[in-house]
Amino acid sequence: MSKRILVVEDQADNRQIIRDMLAPTDYEIIEAENGEQALAAVAKQRPDLILMDIQLPIMDGYEATRRIKADASLRSIPIIAVTSYALTAKDTRRERPAAMTMCRNPSVHANCWRKLGSTCPKSGIDCRGA
Repeated sequence: MSKRILVVEDQADNRQIIRDMLAPTDYEIIEAENGEQALAAVAKQRPDLILMDIQLPIMDGYEATRRIKADASLRSIPIIAVTSYALTAKDTRRERPAAMTMCRNPSVHANCWRKLGSTCPKSGIDCRGA
């Protein structure tokens, strides 16, 4: 069975960028367009890794992350915030849940792959080929 990655992003173009980045891999990609859909997908699909946008309709990525991490059965799922939203270091420290790794601008592949690669071993996903 392949590993699952949940991509939470409201912009179709950004979801496509992430799908393209993951295309050479054999990961099963699950998608959600807002925080509420993300919570439902996590409960139903139990992904091995979550790539979460911050600015989402209905429920933002910060709140969705807090809710996921508040559930003892889900808190071990690594979450990487993938966003093009411009945050200052002060904003990031103030609002970001401690369990969320930041990856700004998914189109900047090298930085995102480094963060993905350092997070994946914790979820059993081999990101070396990504």
